[in-house]
Amino acid sequence: MRGTGKAEIFVMLAHPVAHAKSPGIFNEIFEQKGLDSLMVPLSCRPEDFEAFWAGITAAENIRGVIISVP
Repeated sequence: MRGTGKAEIFVMLAHPVAHAKSPGIFNEIFEQKGLDSLMVPLSCRPEDFEAFWAGITAAENIRGVIISVP
């Protein structure tokens, strides 16, 4: 089962993020392998990056971040 309270979360960060294909690809792989993991697309304006990064690094179940820079 995916998305439980024990899930490992991965983030796809971009601005904008709507074009990102990584979340769908990774979530399909997680599903196929039966992993309790999710990749979540997140958008953050460049001027808010420091605050965003402070929050992401404080989260205990974030296992990885893909950052897309245009």
